[in-house]
Amino acid sequence: MRWRRCRSALDLERWAAAHAEVLPGDDQPGEAHARWLLLDGGEVAAICSAVLVDGGEAAFLSRAGVLPGWRGRGLQRSAIRLRERWARREGAALAVTYVLAGNTASMRSLVRCGYEPYDPQRAWAGRGMVYWIRRLRRRDGAGEAGATLRA
Repeated sequence: MRWRRCRSALDLERWAAAHAEVLPGDDQPGEAHARWLLLDGGEVAAICSAVLVDGGEAAFLSRAGVLPGWRGRGLQRSAIRLRERWARREGAALAVTYVLAGNTASMRSLVRCGYEPYDPQRAWAGRGMVYWIRRLRRRDGAGEAGATLRA
């Protein structure tokens, strides 16, 4: 299995179909979001997306989902690491995300990847969410990067 960045119309259609299956009722992320598919023999196993926020200082890990037949294989953590590598290449100092308060599987994956819960200045996704943050690179002495995080 290998992650592939969505660049073609077909990839974007496959991503949208998988998103509807694993995250029913959730809105699709905006056009600025980078999207990836994880394919297994031509079948979609997982999806994820991310976007830079706060002028590029942070990456918001916006969506991730593993289709039922592929769960329990560490693919959620793989999606987290993929987006962190992308964010570092783009120059982001932080990665942030949120999950529903009852989504313990996603929270375990985030903890295993070094994320910590935090309380943003503004709960942009609502109060029923748990917000997570991870520093991707050391501070450069210019202050606390991503302090406002306007996602």
